[in-house]
Amino acid sequence: MISEKNNEQEWDLILYPGKSNLISDIRELWQYRELILLLVKKEFKIMYAQTMLGPVWLLLTPLMSSAVLSLVFGIAAGISTDGIPQFLFYYLGNILWQNFSGCVVGISRVFISNTGLTEKVYFPRLCMPISIVLSRQVRFGIQFALFIILYFLGFQNSGGIQSISFIPLTLCLLLEMMALSLGTGIFLAAFTVNANFAKKLHCYEVTFVKR
Repeated sequence: MISEKNNEQEWDLILYPGKSNLISDIRELWQYRELILLLVKKEFKIMYAQTMLGPVWLLLTPLMSSAVLSLVFGIAAGISTDGIPQFLFYYLGNILWQNFSGCVVGISRVFISNTGLTEKVYFPRLCMPISIVLSRQVRFGIQFALFIILYFLGFQNSGGIQSISFIPLTLCLLLEMMALSLGTGIFLAAFTVNANFAKKLHCYEVTFVKR
C-alpha cells in the first residue's frame, strides 16, 4: 500500500505492508496512467527504431508471410478456406497470432530488460506488462485497418463475403487474447529470475514463430 507524508522539507512516498485488493491495485494503476502511456510510446518507437524501413515493417511482415502461406497451403496444398479468400484468411490469422505471441514473449522478459529502471524508482510493476500489451495493440490496429481496406477494395466479391459481422467478433476475440497474453506473459516472467530459464526464452520465441 502507498501513502504520502508531508514533512517540513518535502513530500515523501512511503511504502508499508498491508492488505492489497483488486480495487486498490486498479486505483494505483490509474494513478500511473501517464507512465503507462510513456512506456507504450517507448515500446512502439524502439520496436522498429533500428530497421531500415522503420514502421513500414508493420505492414510488410504480415503481407509477405500471408502471401507465402496462401501460396503453400492454398495453391500448393489445396487446403480449403470454406469460401473465404485465402489471403484474407491467412492474413487475419497471422496478425492475431503475431499479436498474441509478441505480447507473451515481450512480457516474459520485460523485467529482465528493464532491471535498471525497476531498481531506481518505484512504480507498479504491472505497468510494464500492460504497456507491452497496449503497444502491441497499436501495431495490431494498423494491421487490422489494412485488412479492412483490402477486404472492401479487392476481396469483398471474390469469396462471396458480404457481411461485416466479423469485425465486432474480432474485437471480442482481441480482448480475450489481451487478457490471455497478459496472464501467460506474467506467468513466464516469474520464471525469468532463473538464469537458465532466461537463456531458454529464445527457444520459446522460435516456437511461437513456427506455430
